[in-house]
Amino acid sequence: MSGERERKKMNQMLTARGWIFQQALCDIDVWADGDKLVYVSTTIWPKLTIGILKEFLIRLQTFDGNHGILQYRIDVTTQVKEFIKSRSHVPIVETFCVDELTLDIVNYCLQPRFTLLANHDAYKYGKSALPKLLHSDPIARYYNWPIGSVVKIESEHMSTLYRLVVP
Repeated sequence: MSGERERKKMNQMLTARGWIFQQALCDIDVWADGDKLVYVSTTIWPKLTIGILKEFLIRLQTFDGNHGILQYRIDVTTQVKEFIKSRSHVPIVETFCVDELTLDIVNYCLQPRFTLLANHDAYKYGKSALPKLLHSDPIARYYNWPIGSVVKIESEHMSTLYRLVVP
């Protein structure tokens, strides 16, 4: 995919999350998630290294940002994976391989429809008894669903299902 096509796919995902584009700043796009700003690097790194990640975190601090997204083409180093996994505080950094966004998992003809339930609706279904959906699942990552949320899954060929997003 060309850089422009990759950027379009990323923008499609961010729009599906309900985020609103604010402005482009050199090599970073700024999106609004309600009252929070999200900084998306428009540079697509061949390999995501710890140096690139730390530089991005410094840039996030200069914007006073608490959420950022990086894209890469081939791989993420083990150091980066461990560093991101060990961080449970802000700023939050999401990473996406451009190949993950190539297939349109939301509009695929066989893909069921997913709806994030409001908290008051979720408690009707007894959260602890629900089957699980991993937070690392591609659809959960695509929409950035929080851990502990309940998702309604509707398909033309199956009955309605519910899943609890877990770590």
